[in-house]
Formats: sequence, C-alpha cells, structure tokens
Amino acid sequence: MKNLVCMFLMVFALSVSAQSDKQDWLTDYKAAITAAKTQDKPLLVFAVDGSDSEALRLLEQEFFQWEGLKSMADEVIFLKLDIDSDLYAKRMAIHLTKSKTTPALALASNDQSVIGTPLNKITPQNIKTFIEFLNETL
Repeated sequence: MKNLVCMFLMVFALSVSAQSDKQDWLTDYKAAITAAKTQDKPLLVFAVDGSDSEALRLLEQEFFQWEGLKSMADEVIFLKLDIDSDLYAKRMAIHLTKSKTTPALALASNDQSVIGTPLNKITPQNIKTFIEFLNETL
C-alpha cells in the first residue's frame, strides 16, 4: 500500500510539473547563465521546491497555459531552479525572486540582475500583472 501511495504521488507530481516540459527549461543554472550570456538574452526563472501546492496549480492554469509563453522561447532562456537540489540554486532563487517561498517566477538579465518585480505571491491578479510586465518588457 505504501508503494502504491508513493507511486501515485510521483505520477501526480510529474503531471503537475508537466508545464516545465512544454518549454525547454534548463535545470543547470551554470548552463543557463552561459546560454543567456552567449545569446544575449534574459533569464525567465521558475523557482520550485518539488512540492505540490495551490499556487503551483494556479500557475499551471494561468501562466503555463498562456499562449504567449511559447513565443517567448526566442526571447529568453528558461531556467527552472529546484531549491531543494542545490544550495547555490536556493540562494540564486531567493536573490532573483526576492522570496524564500516557492513557486515563484522572475525575469533576470544575463548578469543575474532582477528585471522588474518578481512574481512571488501567486494570485490571479499578480499572474496577470506579471504577464503584462513580460509583454511590455520582451
């Protein structure tokens, strides 16, 4: 029974995190920074901690389903930082999202300076404001 519950949770986590599979999200921050500098593009940073939450489901519905996200692939480097996987990734996520909580999104220059206001309080209105900011900035 315990194995069945674990299997269910893993499948559920994979389905919730499927939004990152729709884009080419790099998980290696060193490679992402190098790509951003080489291609002269900003980073779109998605900070996660591997857990499921209402905020993550809201992002899935309102941000990751947004049609404009697909078109951003030519304009940004997608970086997914799992704060549980690496201490530097955690420090970088906190610096860029201005928050210790996840999920969060931020736009950063290729020298890792924050551009605009990160999305770290996940509400429908804040997601809408962040999308408007991305549309105006990129």
